[in-house]
Amino acid sequence: MEGPNFQKDTYVHPKTAWEKLRTAGRLRQDVYLYGATGYGKTELLHRYLRRRRHIWLSAEGLTVDKLRALELPEEAIVVIDDLTYAKDPALRQEIVHLVERQDVWLLLSGRCPLPAWLVKPYVGGRLSIIPEEDLWLSCEEIGQLYLAWGVQLPQKLLE
Repeated sequence: MEGPNFQKDTYVHPKTAWEKLRTAGRLRQDVYLYGATGYGKTELLHRYLRRRRHIWLSAEGLTVDKLRALELPEEAIVVIDDLTYAKDPALRQEIVHLVERQDVWLLLSGRCPLPAWLVKPYVGGRLSIIPEEDLWLSCEEIGQLYLAWGVQLPQKLLE
């Protein structure tokens, strides 16, 4: 007897986070998405943007010069993942400048709640937040995931 295929592409997106991304995309409102390691931030963004042209950067190793050297297309979508690594105050300021640009939809992903250096754009309405709780799968979504793997869980276990 063959067991479930856990390697199969069975992504189930967290509905709350997905809907917030869709709304932010329609409004072109920049996003700060955060959650602990393993919560699926990067995968969510990859899945959401898979059919859209975008520029993907990691804050690890990112410099002001690299960010300024980007040739951004009209109506650019820019992702900066691993924002935890943006320690340089000058780099942080350059990221804030990107938040202020109307022609760039910026998606930031980090591990901690809103960093102090992003409070001003958030208060100014330029930045929406998708917290780690929005990345949690509901009981129904967990059930869908297991069904995709060929496993049906009893309702009591899901609850």
